[in-house]
Amino acid sequence: MSVVGRRPYCPAMKQRNLAPHSAAVLRAVGAAAILAATSSADAAPRDPKAARLVDRLVSKVGSMADLHQRRDVQYTYVYRTPDGKADISEERYLFNGELSWARYPIHDVFALPGAPGEVVMAVGPSGPWVTAGGKRMTDPQMVGAASFLRPTNFYWFAMFQKLQDPGVNLEPMSPQTVNGTKYERVKMTFDSQGAAKTDDYVLYFNPRTGLVDQFLFSVRGAGIEGPFLMKVEFENVDGLLLPTRRKYAAADWTGKVTKEAWTDEIMLGVHFNNGFKPADFAPPSAR
Repeated sequence: MSVVGRRPYCPAMKQRNLAPHSAAVLRAVGAAAILAATSSADAAPRDPKAARLVDRLVSKVGSMADLHQRRDVQYTYVYRTPDGKADISEERYLFNGELSWARYPIHDVFALPGAPGEVVMAVGPSGPWVTAGGKRMTDPQMVGAASFLRPTNFYWFAMFQKLQDPGVNLEPMSPQTVNGTKYERVKMTFDSQGAAKTDDYVLYFNPRTGLVDQFLFSVRGAGIEGPFLMKVEFENVDGLLLPTRRKYAAADWTGKVTKEAWTDEIMLGVHFNNGFKPADFAPPSAR
């Protein structure tokens, strides 16, 4: 199923007036994930300097091939907004085919807030599906939440590995000093594949570690011109450096935070090679 050229709809924005800036962020990232995953097989031209920075990063954090060697992953994901609301999920991904499943015991932000009981959603071999309180949901907006959140969360997990995907464009920028560190910066865009609007990222590469300590990203598809600043902390899991602690807030294009209201994204208990199969990502009635 190709969704290039349209942006996923976030039903939480209609159901409840919760953290609209956060919904805009997720919408932009979901679009970026889809563009990166479904872009043309022809690789974008690689600027040598930007490519060196990205290749050094990937040599540190691991590549998509390294993820595929580990077959699958499971972890607990905590997404908490500045007002204390949260989505907490058990996430499972199968790297071959980028299948994505989650069980939400707490779902107060985007994962069908107000739905009864636990919410389970996935993008499996036959497409997206959702259950709430153990009952299969057929409402298009609810199924749309799975179509939107599942690739978005996968993208946040594998964003740095996916910098080498076809369709990701990288352009070096002038360095910028932040808190005494002179960062090399790279602008990242995506091949639009006919989309009306795409978003820009600015990656800050630490010259000592080679890692991306922070990045800016826009949300033009949601009608917001100003960017958000995402700060990243990495953790070594099975030989890979994963961005297990992230937080973002509204900022300007110099990286200055314009409102000290941070949304936290935390990955806990990451474990690879769980033995998941494609059938595990199918709806219960299909197993």
